[in-house]
Amino acid sequence: MNFFAHGCQFLISYIFLSAIALGQSGQSGWNLFEKNGLQGLKENDQVVIEPKFQALGWSNDTVHFSSPFLGYKESGKWGLMQKSGAVITLPIYDALYPLGQGLYGIAITGRFSGRQLHGVISNKGREVISPKYGRISPIKNNFLVSIQKGYDILYGLLDIGGKPIIPAEFITLKSIGENLFLAEKPNGKKAIFDSHGSALTSFEIDAIGPFKNGSAVYTYQGKKGIIQDNGSIKIPARYKSVIDPKACQLLPFPTWEIMLGDFSKLCNIEAEALEGFGTDRIKVRHNDFSYLGDTTLQKIKVTDADYWVNSVGDFGIYRKGKKYGLWHFKKGSIIPGLYDSILLDLPFIKVKDQRVGYKGWYFFDSLGVQKNAAPYEQIGAFDGRYFPVKKRGYFGFINRYGEEVIPCVYQEVWAFEEGHSIVRFHNEYGIIARDGSWVVYPQKGDISTVNENIYLRTYAGTTFLMDMEGEIIYFTENPIDSRDGYLLEHLNDGKKWWISHQGRIIRRAEGNATGNFFEDIYSGSEGFYGVKINGRYGFVDHEGMLRVANRYEGIQPFRQERAAVMIRGLWGFIDYKENLVIQPLYQSVSAFENGVSIAQKDGLFGLIDREGKVLLPLEYEEIRRKDTYCFVRKTSGHGLADLTGRLLLPPRYEAVEIANDDYLIIQRNGLRGVVTHEGVNTIPMSYHELVYDRENDLFYGAKYAPMISLDSCN
Repeated sequence: MNFFAHGCQFLISYIFLSAIALGQSGQSGWNLFEKNGLQGLKENDQVVIEPKFQALGWSNDTVHFSSPFLGYKESGKWGLMQKSGAVITLPIYDALYPLGQGLYGIAITGRFSGRQLHGVISNKGREVISPKYGRISPIKNNFLVSIQKGYDILYGLLDIGGKPIIPAEFITLKSIGENLFLAEKPNGKKAIFDSHGSALTSFEIDAIGPFKNGSAVYTYQGKKGIIQDNGSIKIPARYKSVIDPKACQLLPFPTWEIMLGDFSKLCNIEAEALEGFGTDRIKVRHNDFSYLGDTTLQKIKVTDADYWVNSVGDFGIYRKGKKYGLWHFKKGSIIPGLYDSILLDLPFIKVKDQRVGYKGWYFFDSLGVQKNAAPYEQIGAFDGRYFPVKKRGYFGFINRYGEEVIPCVYQEVWAFEEGHSIVRFHNEYGIIARDGSWVVYPQKGDISTVNENIYLRTYAGTTFLMDMEGEIIYFTENPIDSRDGYLLEHLNDGKKWWISHQGRIIRRAEGNATGNFFEDIYSGSEGFYGVKINGRYGFVDHEGMLRVANRYEGIQPFRQERAAVMIRGLWGFIDYKENLVIQPLYQSVSAFENGVSIAQKDGLFGLIDREGKVLLPLEYEEIRRKDTYCFVRKTSGHGLADLTGRLLLPPRYEAVEIANDDYLIIQRNGLRGVVTHEGVNTIPMSYHELVYDRENDLFYGAKYAPMISLDSCN
């Protein structure tokens, strides 16, 4: 039974019977009644306690009559009385509630802390436990208690007379079985105690499950084992998982081998996973625990961590318990493991602190020097000069030194672009400069910057193109999009106008001007913009002059001086002068990249060059380009080709991956291996997992182990 969660939650298990509302019949004819706003008690309609109390029952708004005792409230305080009306204690408590076995929880307000402090009294009013605990909860014949020490809440166990059994110095303390408790230190390590307060284990356990039939699964540094309820180790923690504790069915970790591409083996280890963690570093993971080793898996001496999260260069984020820190592998500790989150935004580091009195985000430089003294609710991405920040619900900006250069007074801010930021202020939108001065004063309607000189404002159904001095350049009731170097106005009939930043409608021309309308305009590339005119496609220049006639059924952007065009349902390519350099023969084509296009004909794919020469026959069901390689697929499997059309691997594998310029990872029948780019096998296909660590130029191969059963349980 878990009585609390780390730091702030506490599950109070009061032993209560059901509550009854005023005026309803209680057990054995007992009733609460009210007169002039005060409460009294009747038995079988006979007044037993006169209505002179603010409340009768308990401070948690419950009441029951199975006990001869009752709480009463007078002058805002609680006291204990008998149901007969005989007063046992004066009304001196801020809270009063039953705990069972003739004991009652009480609370008073601390003189200096202002917090409620809990204790226990007997049904005779005798103080059993002094009111000095944050919470008290009964558990069997003992009490689970908490105290606050600094900003931490610590837990312990008292007997029914208030004598300490387990000292209140643990961040969690929970029952894990009959008369067994699991205590956790602030460093996250755990130990088992019995109900007499004797430690059955040392503080090396990371986690433990419930005990069944005298045994439980425990975890140490990510490895699983079996422990008995007397604290003795039945099966040492060295397994990935325990399938059946009773039958001792265990699953070992895979065996990982570290190899060079030529199959030279360096070392091996049993682990959940291996992962490159920077130059000459390997992360060895066992479930949720990891450590760092060198390329021969000798442990590297770094900070004591439970888990290494990720690395950037020589920086490594680690977790210790539930907190995070930052380590530099040449300089040592940069940020101690005290924080709830760490984000690398080099050369800066952002951290989140949830400790009372420190809650919020802070940022540090790469040497670990804290820059902002006061916390922020949010710290955004650094733009080279400023961070956007949020404080008390409002936004502003700070510089790299932590100085609030633009106060947090805005409802919203946008990232600076070309020296300007759009802000929302008193539900209106304006534009500020980096010194915080107004470039455009707040006004109603949405605004968006086009460049450093002009912006769009939409208000009451009209969109205005305006300069930063507030002069209107152009306006329309039609929607407008900002494109690369121009504006696109969408007319009601579905056609479009191309508007310059000077507010001029750019005309298209074909001999003589034939109108201003485009059915569609596309992003430009290599100086050409695709357009749709009268249902056909062509290209115009940046002034809207028609450079490629609108004669095509479809077009693609120019790439490497070639643009794909569709004629009679098939694709070919033209050059800048509209010469048809590749005939329309293909169902689909890709844009040229590194002088190569993927073309499809009769449902199959191949490669062609800029002159239309077939480099790789059109006989593949799929081709995917990656850098200077192409993955190819047939029914027979996957293969690999280069951009010259040379087939490096025939398509006969379940998967193919590029490791480096020398080696490829292949898979067949669920097993992985390595071949050279010439197809020579180097690492046999015998590994269930095989990954390449580019930074260390190493391969990590894993072979899974079957489940085993040990005789130790018999």
